[in-house]
Amino acid sequence: ILFNDAMQHRNEKDAHGALWLAGRLPSPEDAEVTLQLRLRQKWDQHSSKEALQRASDLLPAAAAGGLELEDFMDALDLAEFHSLRSQQGSASAAVEKLLKALEKPLFGTVQQLLRDN
Repeated sequence: ILFNDAMQHRNEKDAHGALWLAGRLPSPEDAEVTLQLRLRQKWDQHSSKEALQRASDLLPAAAAGGLELEDFMDALDLAEFHSLRSQQGSASAAVEKLLKALEKPLFGTVQQLLRDN
């Protein structure tokens, strides 16, 4: 309950506290996956989706370059990082789709900058 509440409220500190607590709880001897590992995978999957959403939100501003483009790329890196850790699939297709959407507007920005200088 603690962990789900932390995810719902996007409270990273409480989520990590719940992960810590789950690591201290005894697990059944025949359990292949510990509670802590299941929660960590859930957290990473959630974090990957949030990072993809952030990148999607930054997409229009990223086409102008500058800090917004850097923030966009950081969000994509974070999405890939968390998707690999979640072991629930890769974010590569979503990342590639966002990069493809950025390609044409960013190319236009670069051409304009080259003409201006």
